[in-house]
Amino acid sequence: MKFDTNNATAIRHLAHYFGIRALWKLASVFIKGDFSLDTAATYLAEAILYHDEKLEMASIDILAERIEEINRRTLTKLLPHSFERIVSSPKLKCRSKKLSDIVLKYCQAQGGAVDMALLMKVTRCDLMPSVSRKSALPLLKVAVAEEEKAGVNLSATNNVLRSRCIEACVEEWKETLAKPLLALESRDKNVSRILGANSIEHRDLPLAIQVELLEKALCAAKVELDDVKAELLYR
Repeated sequence: MKFDTNNATAIRHLAHYFGIRALWKLASVFIKGDFSLDTAATYLAEAILYHDEKLEMASIDILAERIEEINRRTLTKLLPHSFERIVSSPKLKCRSKKLSDIVLKYCQAQGGAVDMALLMKVTRCDLMPSVSRKSALPLLKVAVAEEEKAGVNLSATNNVLRSRCIEACVEEWKETLAKPLLALESRDKNVSRILGANSIEHRDLPLAIQVELLEKALCAAKVELDDVKAELLYR
């Protein structure tokens, strides 16, 4: 019998059910040798299907410990409940901003499978106190879209994902807001090419959030300008 990642767990389950000890051992040896970060998502799905708790926990542990190494193909194999368990695992080892990148990739890979409840669980403030610059605007769009689907407005709630995304956008206002605007508004094609912006992402957001972003960015720019003036004054 030929074992592979997709059938080894099922064969071991059947061997246990029918009491075929030798086959059970062969399947176990194969799984032990085949088990890795690349195969863990498949083994996790199979372990859940065949109620193999030990293999299930081993799969969650390796995926949580090495989540920063997970590729998009592995992410697409993870069901929402499994992804939540991995991110909530005490074994999780992931920097906050890197986790925001991973959550964004997962949302993009899974499409409509990610709902508001899951999004709130995997972006809790204790897990993800800050959001990366490159993920801030796309995650903000995801958060707003899920709020609309769920029929809720969390704009006034502290520590929700949307507030952290807005904060990240404002902290990096030159890259996230000013640079795309300058690129697309410039009449010089060379300037547009150098700045490398093809669209103004924040314009896809509801008007109220666009206004909030731009108001806060203006305030941040004013603080930076005042700091530069003060530095020049006291030289």
